[in-house]
Amino acid sequence: MFISIKKLWRYLCYFFQTKKVWTWPQQSEVLIYDAANSEILLEYLKPWNPEILHVRKEKINIWIFLKALFKKSKGHDAYIDCFIEKVNPCLIITTIDNAKIFYKISGRHPNIKTLFVQNGCRGYYDDVFWILESLDSDAISTFFVDYMLVFGSVIGKRYSQYLKGSVLSAGSMKNNFVP
Repeated sequence: MFISIKKLWRYLCYFFQTKKVWTWPQQSEVLIYDAANSEILLEYLKPWNPEILHVRKEKINIWIFLKALFKKSKGHDAYIDCFIEKVNPCLIITTIDNAKIFYKISGRHPNIKTLFVQNGCRGYYDDVFWILESLDSDAISTFFVDYMLVFGSVIGKRYSQYLKGSVLSAGSMKNNFVP
C-alpha cells in the first residue's frame, strides 16, 4: 500500500509541475523522441515538420495522457505508445542513444523505423554499456533499433553487442555544425 501511495505522489508531482498541452499532436512522418538536442535534428528534418515527444517532464499532452490511462500497458510506455499512435510516424528518431526505453519501441511498433544518433562519447562505468551489461539476456533480447548512427566503427561494435539493428558510422552531428 505504501509503495502505491509513493508512486501516486510522484505521478501527481509530475503532473502538476509540467507544462500542459491541450491540443492533439499533429500527424507527421517523423517523430523526435525526447526534446533534448532536438535542435540538431530539426536542422535536417525541417521539411518533414516533425512532432516532438517530450519525455523529461517538460510538457505533457493532456489528451494523450487521458488516452494512456485506458491502455493495457501502464505508465510511461502507455503514454509513449499513445503519442506514437496519434502522430503515426514512419520514423522515430532521437539523439538520446542511451535510453533503454527507446530500444523497446520497435518491439511495440514493428512497422515504424527507429533511429538513434549518438550524442556523446561513451565509456563503460556509469554509462550505457555498464547498465546494459547488468541486464539479463531476456531483457536485452527485446532491444532493437533499426539504425544506429554512431561516432565510429569501434563504438558501433560495442552497441551491436547489446542491440540488434544496423550500425552506421556517421561521426558527430554536433561537430558537423562547426565550420
